[in-house]
Amino acid sequence: MYSMKTEILISEEVKSEASTCTRGQKCLTGDFDGLCTVVFCVNSKILGVHSPGECYCQFKHTMEDRTCCTCPVRNEIYKKYNV
Repeated sequence: MYSMKTEILISEEVKSEASTCTRGQKCLTGDFDGLCTVVFCVNSKILGVHSPGECYCQFKHTMEDRTCCTCPVRNEIYKKYNV
């Protein structure tokens, strides 16, 4: 497991795909405690998550009792750091 603060290395291309992030790409701070917890992953593109709090995110979609995340930055963090 990673320490509370970890340097996050994400390509500029992926960052630009999420440039409209309403949370200011907070996930790139390296503080994994504030990230949505990944519960499952579909086709390496859609993350099923448990979201801390009820904050708005344009990449978060709720269907029935599932919450999915389509954020390219969050997806890349999951792929690279398994967090």
